[in-house]
Amino acid sequence: MADEFDANSKRFLVWLSENGSWVSASIDLVDLRQRSAGRGVVATKDIAEDEALFSIPRELVLLPTNSNLSPIIFEAVENDPWLSLIITMLHEYALGPDSRWSHYFGVLPSSFDTPMFWTDGELAELQASPLTKKLGKAQADETFRVKLVPIVKEQLPTSSFFKDDAEILALSHRMASTIMAYAFDIEPPVQEVDDEGFVSDEDEEALPKGMVPMADMLNADAHRNNARLFYEDDKLVMKSIQPIKAGDEIFNDYGELPRSDLLRRYGYVTSNYKQYDVIEIPSHTIFTSWCELFEVADLEERVAYLEEHDAIDDAFDLSHPDPALTQPSERFLPMMSTELRMLISALALSTEEFASLKVQNKLPKQNAPPSKIISKTMAEMLKSSVNAVSAKYSTSLSEDRKLQEEGVFKDSIRKSMALEVRVGEKEILEVAAATLQEIIDDNTNQEDNGMKDQGQKQGEETTEGEGKPSNKRRKLK
Repeated sequence: MADEFDANSKRFLVWLSENGSWVSASIDLVDLRQRSAGRGVVATKDIAEDEALFSIPRELVLLPTNSNLSPIIFEAVENDPWLSLIITMLHEYALGPDSRWSHYFGVLPSSFDTPMFWTDGELAELQASPLTKKLGKAQADETFRVKLVPIVKEQLPTSSFFKDDAEILALSHRMASTIMAYAFDIEPPVQEVDDEGFVSDEDEEALPKGMVPMADMLNADAHRNNARLFYEDDKLVMKSIQPIKAGDEIFNDYGELPRSDLLRRYGYVTSNYKQYDVIEIPSHTIFTSWCELFEVADLEERVAYLEEHDAIDDAFDLSHPDPALTQPSERFLPMMSTELRMLISALALSTEEFASLKVQNKLPKQNAPPSKIISKTMAEMLKSSVNAVSAKYSTSLSEDRKLQEEGVFKDSIRKSMALEVRVGEKEILEVAAATLQEIIDDNTNQEDNGMKDQGQKQGEETTEGEGKPSNKRRKLK
């Protein structure tokens, strides 16, 4: 198997050279399977910053417009970038050795560890992770069945290659996963300039997606990113963005992705992306907590107003706190997304303040001090929401850490990755709950200190039952 793996790599490099590509003598394509990294690119010599590593002519990018398929075929899917590229890849794959990109397919994976391909038992290890709701396998199946299967069977010149609908669906998922993990948004060679001389930014969703040979051989690392793909008129060029020592691996970067997204898109997790982990708090959970704690007569009105201003999402991210900050409200503020801050600010307004906001047709300002944005009221509501999300997981953080220590899933890479993802999410929930409790306690202490004198005077008049915690909802002033 190792010989075939290396042989495919060599054939791929020869194919690049024979088709107008250039690869620097300072890099090499190597086998990194011992590190569970497939193939990778390493420096064989010291490389300076801004040095070209390889270049790929635009006509060698695997794109719908570079295939021999009729444009009419892509019109049937309204030129959707994803579906168009899936159709193209299905056709080229079916051509086998007759495809211009056959040696390229030889170095692309034939199987994936992304959750799209997991068993029910493997998926169950994600527990309540929001990732489970993002897979969209049923929706993808329906889209492929309705839109792709008829095109493949009736319009592709290679339709006879596919034995039945099930094979078309399976290969469509494989190609879609390949695109998810490796494709680039291909910028045009000439960008349009408006009347004022500015280059307009293309919407990423509108840009054609393409497979860029060699560029997708680079692994990614958030901390060690040292190369970037540049778009030129007639070619795409990978360049170093910092000096690289001989023997070092060359890394692209996926951006600041939580490990749940790494797993969903690329089928692996790494502690290097732990700092970008997030947990999602559903908006309906926030509203439920709010109503359980407080009497809010105009909640529906507030939600409708925020929706009109595109300030409501299905869920809101909580991320890691800034450990350098000492005050709990200051630590918690960076954990919240801008959208979540906006929501809780709007919910915390008094009836009069909210009415004034509506008259001005504005959203709440976000320049208040952290202690004002995260008041005791808001901390109680957020903690209730955090606890509600935590309760959906079937094991605790301490139980999961014990599973990791004991290596319970050492024989299943997929279950191990699921465990790592859910541990990362629970760590954020635990820190969030603890920090919010600090905010609540600090505010309670301040209230108690401010009421000492008043309490001294009224202490003797306290009737039985007063001073005990109430289970009733409080009215929001």
